[in-house]
Amino acid sequence: MINNSVDYNCNEITTHTADTSELATNTGKIHQYSITTLSAKAISSYLNDQIINSIETRVHHNDISFLNKITNSTVVKISHFPGIIFKFCDNDQYLQARISIQKLAKSIVAEKKFTRLTIPEADVRNLNNKKVYDSTMVIIENELKILKGNQQQLLQHYANNEKSLKDAVIQMAEFICLTDLNDIKPENLPLIVDTQTNMINFALVDLELVANRPLFEGLFGSEYKWGEQAYGLIRYFPKYTNDIIKVIKNTLPKDFIEHFSNKLSAATLKADRIISREQDIKKFYTTHATTANTSAIPETLNNIILADIKIALTSLGGQQIVNYRGLRKTPTEQTIIEIIKDINMVISTQTKVWHNIIHAREWRFTMDYYTQDSNYRHYICNNFLFIKNVLIPILKKYNLVHSILTYAEACKLDIHVLRKQLHSHDLIIQF
Repeated sequence: MINNSVDYNCNEITTHTADTSELATNTGKIHQYSITTLSAKAISSYLNDQIINSIETRVHHNDISFLNKITNSTVVKISHFPGIIFKFCDNDQYLQARISIQKLAKSIVAEKKFTRLTIPEADVRNLNNKKVYDSTMVIIENELKILKGNQQQLLQHYANNEKSLKDAVIQMAEFICLTDLNDIKPENLPLIVDTQTNMINFALVDLELVANRPLFEGLFGSEYKWGEQAYGLIRYFPKYTNDIIKVIKNTLPKDFIEHFSNKLSAATLKADRIISREQDIKKFYTTHATTANTSAIPETLNNIILADIKIALTSLGGQQIVNYRGLRKTPTEQTIIEIIKDINMVISTQTKVWHNIIHAREWRFTMDYYTQDSNYRHYICNNFLFIKNVLIPILKKYNLVHSILTYAEACKLDIHVLRKQLHSHDLIIQF
């Protein structure tokens, strides 16, 4: 097993044809440079004092795009060298560790015939400039044409291509066991398309062994830690839990496995809960003839819903609903209609990005003004308790809602891992 703190990068090939409409916008332009043609002299001659200072201090420069600046290395793209990723390390020892483990990882991929994992070509250039991080060396890599996006979009790529990634997940599980790779998350493990087969695969990008983080976190993930969280392979692909556990048992020593046998059991139970819930939702949709195009709240029910709301408010003894600001104000009929429109808009929008109907019809009900899950005009937040205590129960009465999950319940089902980080006051409403 590898014990040095370093970097990986990998790519794969699946038995699935990629979504070409999605890939067309992500594959990018043809590389103008490669590590085989980029000399140390060319790099040195371009890195003037201003650019070097920007990299050293990690501050904005028009010619530089920072890909990572929170670890022991600063990962950047320099506009003058398209197609190349530069990794400036804090010290030579760290640089040597990163490049050595990358070479070792490539040898493992080749030896094990991990055709679903690709590591970008990388090399070291010795620069003629002593100002770069007290070192004259920099790692250069050929940029991979990954499916890019923010965290939520990367998770969507995972979910939308889950069925085609089974073999990739199995190979990745063995790779983790052989290398102790322990920082598994979409930013480090995006998807990529093999240009020869048009299959969608994994790409290991800028991964390293995080100090003081045990191997099992690469497989099972960690819950709550200071700084960035590593959620682990098994938590992103719970449907392949049994396959991953089989790899673990066939790869790692038995006495080592015994140390975290409880995690094997916990992962299996969690996967069973997730799969069972999704099966129940599918049954609910079948019973009510729900499709991806079905409105969350049909407009034809608006008058009935408004009437029920009046009855509900009357049953409360005419009490007004306290909103999150502590103001006592019952929403107007027009506001209620706008809330319904907003919910329908969110569900309709999500069907365009989530291929799985279960993900598409999941409404994140939040007080957060800045969430991308909805336009969330102020009336959503201002009437949070009204929506939670009056509107949602009425919608559930008419079988428009399958379930309501609190933050804690959603976390037990890893929805905060599989979709997007939640806030403690959020509810997950399954329409």
